[in-house]
Amino acid sequence: EEWTPPFVDRYPARMPDGRCLWLPLRRLPREPTRAVASMISTQIAFSVEHALVDWLAERVRSLDAEVVVGNPTLGLLFARPLAERLGHANWVGLGNSRKFWYDEALGEPVASVTSPGVGKRVYLDPRVVERVRGRRILVVDDVISSGNSIVAVLRLLATRAMKGISQV
Repeated sequence: EEWTPPFVDRYPARMPDGRCLWLPLRRLPREPTRAVASMISTQIAFSVEHALVDWLAERVRSLDAEVVVGNPTLGLLFARPLAERLGHANWVGLGNSRKFWYDEALGEPVASVTSPGVGKRVYLDPRVVERVRGRRILVVDDVISSGNSIVAVLRLLATRAMKGISQV
């Protein structure tokens, strides 16, 4: 049966409504015996996006998040509709492309297994710091492989945005 490992080029991911998504397996460049199953959110049908956002909202509603934060890049595509589904008036999207108005004090280096050797940073726009400061935050990311990106986001939110930055 196709559902039995080992999986060579695709991985079966069962959706909450019972449908199966066959996700392509992408071998890691520096570790060819390991792969990530990728669901590229910019390539999915609206019906899949809606089903996933509904499922996520159901799963996280009890956490009583006061703000939803999207991690770039593709976590942003789920964070916005999730915040809306949870009844929030807005959400916060982090950036990883350096804008001239970003403050380096509101940035954190990120290492990613899906973009090896690329020096990246994640930024919180200074104009939205007050949306997150002192609030219960739900961070949405599209993938967690090594945990490096999400740790950088948590470090950014915990050590910089929550504590008060003199330039903000």
